[in-house]
Amino acid sequence: MLRAPQVLQPATKTADQIVFERYDDGDYGYLRVIVSQAQLRIEYHPAADGSQAKTPDDSVTVDLATRKLTQYVAKDLGHPAAVRLTRNSPQRTRHVDRPARGRRSQEEQTKR
Repeated sequence: MLRAPQVLQPATKTADQIVFERYDDGDYGYLRVIVSQAQLRIEYHPAADGSQAKTPDDSVTVDLATRKLTQYVAKDLGHPAAVRLTRNSPQRTRHVDRPARGRRSQEEQTKR
């Protein structure tokens, strides 16, 4: 059994540090690779999640221009104006009229 995290290659002047952060030796799974002109994303999906689950247990995204890790930028799925508005919004908060799932609204809390 490996202990994680574990440094497999320390950083040098010519090479980046490589760290083995986690692993799953109990479940089979598959890798999903998503590539665009700008990014490469690799996701690990355990088979035990079933055919309906689409959330990866682990993922990594690389900016292909800089060759550095980055945040994943999802496709706009045909709604480019809405995506631009959301991505450029100074505040990304939940809609005021809808409280977070499982939480009571401010009005419901004051009624008690």
